[in-house]
Amino acid sequence: MGIFRSWWDRFVSFLRGSSPPLLPAPIEADEQLPELQPEVDLQKLQEIQFRRAVLAWRDKYIVGIKSVADDSFRRFSDWMDTEINDVSLFSQVFAKEAGEVLLPTFRHMVRDKLLAVVAQAEENIFHLLATWPSISWRRVQFSESREEIGTQWIDEIKFKPTNQDDLTQRLTTLMYGDQGLVDAFQRQLVEACSTIIRTREMTE
Repeated sequence: MGIFRSWWDRFVSFLRGSSPPLLPAPIEADEQLPELQPEVDLQKLQEIQFRRAVLAWRDKYIVGIKSVADDSFRRFSDWMDTEINDVSLFSQVFAKEAGEVLLPTFRHMVRDKLLAVVAQAEENIFHLLATWPSISWRRVQFSESREEIGTQWIDEIKFKPTNQDDLTQRLTTLMYGDQGLVDAFQRQLVEACSTIIRTREMTE
């Protein structure tokens, strides 16, 4: 017991004589903290965010145009098949030009639906760019061309069942071929995207 008490007394004396832990000196009220330099270039970060937003807009509506084109063209093709199969034998002798029968409905069921997507894309990008005051976004314009549909793609073809396969092939080319409607509208989006990014770079 005496040995333990002696050891304990020496331990307590050691603790009482030890120095308290060092603490950082308090900051005076008028002392200025050193200015921290940002590790990220904020202007560069904003540029990346801007490009991402514009590219996301472009990709969204490129996909949207293709989706609307597929749906509207399928509906139009179903309508055409029904109409052409209802042409009587007598009417086939005096069959109408295919353009006369198909063009008004094609404009209503297909082309106008694509134009609505492009109009929505225009409105969306203008609202987006309005949040970036450093760009003269009012200078960005889409093509004034609205891809008017002529009758040259079905000239001299009569609207009757024997021409159904030929008409379907020509319509498909009109929609999805090179310089077709889908390609034309998607190119407008790609060109607009490039113009927007170039315009911002010029204003920096």
